[in-house]
Amino acid sequence: MQSQSIAANKCISVGVPLRFVPRQLCETLSGASTMQYESIDEYLIQEFPELSTAKALLDSEWENEKPGQYLLFEDIFRTYVLYILVAEESDKRDRKLKQIFEFTEKLLAAGGDLENLAFISILESQSEAWLKAAKPFLGSLAESHLDEDEPEWRQLSCLVG
Repeated sequence: MQSQSIAANKCISVGVPLRFVPRQLCETLSGASTMQYESIDEYLIQEFPELSTAKALLDSEWENEKPGQYLLFEDIFRTYVLYILVAEESDKRDRKLKQIFEFTEKLLAAGGDLENLAFISILESQSEAWLKAAKPFLGSLAESHLDEDEPEWRQLSCLVG
C-alpha cells in the first residue's frame, strides 16, 4: 500500500526505527487514512464509543454473521445523529454535532464505498427540519454532495420555522 510506504518514510526520516512506532502513528504522521469500508464499524465505535452497546445488540441479532455497514450506519448512526440534532441546544450538543459532521466529512473525503456510505446513510433524503438543524454543522463536502444530488436542500433548510 502506497500510504504505508509514505508513512514508513516519514517515520524513518525523523530517525525512529519502525519497529518502535505504532502503524497508526506512522499513518497519522503521513496523513494517510486508516479508514477502510470493511472495518468502518470499528472506526465508528472508536469515534463514538457511546454507540458500542447499540452495535453489540445489532451484532447479537446476526449471531455468527457480521451485519452490513449500511445496517449500522442507517439504523444506528443515522438515528443517533437525529437524536443529537433534536436535543436541546447546548455547547455539549454543538460539540457532538461538530464531531459527527467532521466524521462525515472524513468519510466523504475517503471516496468510493465510504463516500457512498456517508451520503446514503447520513445525508440523503433528510427532512426539512433535519436539514435546518444540521446546516450550521455541515462541511463543504457534505454541502457539495447535497448540492449535486439534492439541489433543493438549501431552500428546504430555510423553510422550517
